[in-house]
Amino acid sequence: MAVYLWCVPMFHCNGWCLPWGIATQGGTNVYLRNVTAKEIFDSIAQHKVTHMEGAPTVLSMIIDASATERKPLPSKMEEMGFNVTHSYGLTETYDPGTVCTWKPEWDSLPRDAQAKLKSRQGVQYLGIEELDVKDLVTLKSVPADAKIIGEVMFRGNTVMNGYLKNVKATQEAFDGGWFRIGDLGVKHPDAIQRFLRLQLWEGPTTTRERHLVRSLISRLPHYMAPQTVVFQDLPKTSTGKVQKFVLKEKAKSMESLTKKNISKL
Repeated sequence: MAVYLWCVPMFHCNGWCLPWGIATQGGTNVYLRNVTAKEIFDSIAQHKVTHMEGAPTVLSMIIDASATERKPLPSKMEEMGFNVTHSYGLTETYDPGTVCTWKPEWDSLPRDAQAKLKSRQGVQYLGIEELDVKDLVTLKSVPADAKIIGEVMFRGNTVMNGYLKNVKATQEAFDGGWFRIGDLGVKHPDAIQRFLRLQLWEGPTTTRERHLVRSLISRLPHYMAPQTVVFQDLPKTSTGKVQKFVLKEKAKSMESLTKKNISKL
């Protein structure tokens, strides 16, 4: 039976997904109070974990774990290794909307080719009636040539009805009769999707800002990553101490920045 290690928050729609699925199959749910590399390795070794779920930040945490944080995995898992399956979705689509289903004929491909295939978002889940990539203006489906970019859109029973007490946001999200996520993507000839997690923004963004924020996003939850970066010398006293009150005042003044002036990825 499956032993499932939880490395993601179990609240809102996620609490009604795999926790119940694992239980109905007679499997075991293993919960973490603190999501750290040490806790993950300890839990895998202690409970003989067969499956786990985690954001890219969690995977980076495992890869970057120090030797003292690692524990020998059960021999069976060590022989098999970590088999990563890519899933895509959001709360509005009841969490997972697509899954990158693996084809047996891909097993013989070079590792780089397999990595590219695993990076695709895959095909729709059963509860999603329709998944498409459409032109942002005409709402016509883009050709399945892996080149033409369009907006990712969903329809189906597991897609939300709307945002609570926010008619305007609901109308914008369902403009054209589809749930419009805002992410961009392409369609491949084999009907497997690859979404480009891109977002348009206004305002100047320097290269070093992008590199810094992108580096932090790979190591932190997205909500903890900075939205704007300021490069300047730290204000110091004559004795060399940082004038924190000056930094606090500057931070307060930046709260008045409008969204379009914030550099984002």
